[in-house]
Amino acid sequence: MMQSAEEACAQLEDELLFCEDCRLYFRDSCPQHGAPTFILDTPVPGNVPSRALLSLPEGLVVKERSQGGFGVWCTIPVIPRGCIFGPYEGDIILERSECTVYSWAVRENGSYFYIDASDDSKSSWMRYVACASTEEEHNLTAFQYRGKIYYRASQLIHSGTELMVWIGEEYARTLGLKLGEHFKYEFGEKELLMKLFQDLTLKTRDSMSNPVSSRSQYVCNDMVTPLIQSHKSSYQMNNVGHTSSGFQLLEGTQNLISFVVGVVVIVIFLLFFLLQLFSNL
Repeated sequence: MMQSAEEACAQLEDELLFCEDCRLYFRDSCPQHGAPTFILDTPVPGNVPSRALLSLPEGLVVKERSQGGFGVWCTIPVIPRGCIFGPYEGDIILERSECTVYSWAVRENGSYFYIDASDDSKSSWMRYVACASTEEEHNLTAFQYRGKIYYRASQLIHSGTELMVWIGEEYARTLGLKLGEHFKYEFGEKELLMKLFQDLTLKTRDSMSNPVSSRSQYVCNDMVTPLIQSHKSSYQMNNVGHTSSGFQLLEGTQNLISFVVGVVVIVIFLLFFLLQLFSNL
């Protein structure tokens, strides 16, 4: 029972977004700062050579890094804090041994699978974003939302600045790291983070028969499920309240109140279960 409650909480959190300004989780729209902006990739069909490069949104450029490999740089005056890029695209893999430095773990119904962007004909430009070596170095935060991986701008990113991503508290919890909020997630290179993947309980191929992007089925009990509403994306072509960037934009988010209500419902359900259990002793 406790395990089901924990998973229900995890699924509720999967439906929440985070405001970088007021430092609170929400649904639909932050009460103080409104709906965040989703930056859309340039549409490119699947299995196209160099699809990853072709999917790059306006305002970004891929270049070689002095340390080797490639990176992504901002070419517009500023990317506002709180803007969200994604989702991260690639092949779905179920074997830990097949993970690469282009892999991110995704939690679904108590187990995990990986999104691997090694193949640039099946992935997006996000494969080229370098991982920061320390928390202080990063300007993007990786997180899971509705069964997919996104990057959120954790600070203003000015023209000429390289985009650097790393995990925050949200993704640490996705991996089951129960660490204090002041813990610095300084894992260094991506290979070190991959070591954390070793202890994850992976999905089986049978359990992946349904599309992994679907969030219509949950293991939450019937008291929790109605609290999770399906998200209908709406599009806008300008960044309201921010410097114009030339990006295509997608609006959408979540509400902290529903999350709190969900947790309260779970607690009430557990108390009811315990009362029933003791009454039968």
